[in-house]
Amino acid sequence: MAEAGQKASRTSQSRIDQLDEQAQRQLEETLENERQLKLTSAYNRQLKVLLQDQSKSISELERSIGAIDDIERGMLPLLNDMLSDLRSFVGQDQPFLSLEREERLARLETTLTKADVSVAEKYRQVLQAYQVELEYARNLETRTAVLNHPAAPHAGKQVQFVRLGRLGYYYQTLDGQYSAMWQPQSRSWELLDSVHNPALTEAIQMARSEALPGLLYLPLPLPGTGSEPSNAGGTQ
Repeated sequence: MAEAGQKASRTSQSRIDQLDEQAQRQLEETLENERQLKLTSAYNRQLKVLLQDQSKSISELERSIGAIDDIERGMLPLLNDMLSDLRSFVGQDQPFLSLEREERLARLETTLTKADVSVAEKYRQVLQAYQVELEYARNLETRTAVLNHPAAPHAGKQVQFVRLGRLGYYYQTLDGQYSAMWQPQSRSWELLDSVHNPALTEAIQMARSEALPGLLYLPLPLPGTGSEPSNAGGTQ
């Protein structure tokens, strides 16, 4: 009888222990679920803040894109005006490297009409063309070519052209006997006195690096007239 009671007691204790373990597991699961719920709620709050910030950034980006579009629409007329001014300048400038300069302007004009070229790239190319023209004012250059100006004294003949920056533009016959200077006002070539031949020959040698740089005493066109050269000296 006592043995049966002890057995029943052990059985009851075993059930109690099982219930305690089950209750403990349920409590742990409940606590874990609460912890996950808190983490999820915190994440959702943070996500909401991020989404709001992202929405604000998208709105600002859209406004910026709209502003860029407005700037680009305003830039295109400006670039066309800059090209027009550059073309006018080249047309009135000394007639050196005429074909090369005209081809550069033609390429630039084509580029400005292309929809697949960004406004930034168009602007860069326009500035580059201006920079090339500016560089012409800073060097002494010579080249041999045919004189194509129909009214020039030696038209149709090969001559040695000399460009002293943008101060003066000259040519000398290959035998060194005749020299001429471009008169911007009359847009014509004017023969120089033979006394200037040695200085122009020296300029050619300097441009070819056959002589050391030094003072060049060359005549320059008079401002406002194309009739007579002045006696000013250029420097290289």
